[in-house]
Amino acid sequence: MTSWSHLPSELQMVMERVLTDRFWQAGISNESRDEFYARVSGSRSSMEGFASTVRGTARQVREQGYQILYGMTKLREQFYGYKELPEPLAQALFSNAHA
Repeated sequence: MTSWSHLPSELQMVMERVLTDRFWQAGISNESRDEFYARVSGSRSSMEGFASTVRGTARQVREQGYQILYGMTKLREQFYGYKELPEPLAQALFSNAHA
């Protein structure tokens, strides 16, 4: 949470919820995946349903970022051989790495 201490308290709570995975995803909950989806589907018109959609979207964006980085590693010298690439790429990747 120290990474978001500069944000208003309302946004800090949002960040905490966005970055918290569901217990069943880690195998901790007794709730099955189907039960979870049924509960979330039934709450689409509620604030919890909206919050679940926001959290899911943030996780999808994060996963897509991981996939892009993985794909870039497969390009090897054909991509990383460009002399102009390393510095701006490193700056783009790590400028917010502390968060």
